[in-house]
Formats: sequence, structure tokens, C-alpha cells
Amino acid sequence: ESGWAGIAERPPITKPIIAAVNGHAYGGGFEIALVADIVIIDEHAKLALSEPRVGAVALGGGAQRLMRKAPAAIAMGMLLTGRSIDAPTAHRWGLVNEIAPAGTSVEVARRWAADILACSPLAVQATKRLAIEALEGDMPSMIRQRNREVVGEIFDWEDTREGIAAFNEKRAPVWRGR
Repeated sequence: ESGWAGIAERPPITKPIIAAVNGHAYGGGFEIALVADIVIIDEHAKLALSEPRVGAVALGGGAQRLMRKAPAAIAMGMLLTGRSIDAPTAHRWGLVNEIAPAGTSVEVARRWAADILACSPLAVQATKRLAIEALEGDMPSMIRQRNREVVGEIFDWEDTREGIAAFNEKRAPVWRGR
């Protein structure tokens, strides 16, 4: 498959995705950041879905994702004008998790990754799956159904038993991903 359109059609990835935006992420670059779970942006970077300025349309899921992540008026303004926003504005509107000092976005992203890696990989993946589903369904019934399913899975995990043992023994857990 080729082009950005394939991004919108793929099933959700349950492993965390962290984006480090170092410069201007326009068009497809911003669409990739919108797919990420955690976005670190360089203090001098800018974001835009600039396609309308060149007679194109954001076909990689950017229009839809931006409408879900930003307030409607902000998203629509960006989508219809192709205007860019700076790092502080992106942070204020909840489009990025952290603004990094110039030249350090990858280093900051690695710190976020280390925090995730300190957690049970199965728990992180299950949590992400539940969070993605929260955007798509009827909340009360979804919570009841998925919690029953996940509770059944959790207690079969070796990692869950290890996490409880580590907590009781006041030590760091050793995750095995099973």
C-alpha cells in the first residue's frame, strides 16, 4: 500500500507510539503526530494540515483525528485555512504532551518511553486498547463489557502476579510480557 491514506485504514496499534517533532510538521508530518499517543514538540516547531493551501486534502486521517483531539472551532480553523500553530498553542489545545527545549525533543521522548517501559507491557497494551475503544462506542455498555473481558485476561497474566508480588515485597517488578 502506498501513500498516507493507508494510515487511516489500519487497525489500532496497541503498543504505544511516541512522536518527537523537531521542526515544522506540515501535512503528512502532522498526520503522523496525530496518530501518536504521546507527542513531544521542540519549542520552535510548528504544526499544520496545510493541504488546502496547495489545493489538496488531508487524506491520511488528519482531518478526522484533529477534529477528535482539538476543540471543534480550533480544528476547523486549521483545517479550512491550512494555518500553522506554534508549540505553545499546540500544547494549550492538548495536541502535544510536552514542549521540549530546542534540540531535545528526542531526549524528552526517550524519557517518556522509559516511563512506559517501567510498566507491564500487557497492561499498557490493554489500557491503550480500552482508551481507543472509548472514542468509538457507547460508554456505559462498553465499560461493562470490556471490563469483564479484561478482568478475565489480567489474572491470567504472569506480569499481574509479578506486579502484585513486587508491590508486596517492596521491590521493582520484573516484567516478562506474558
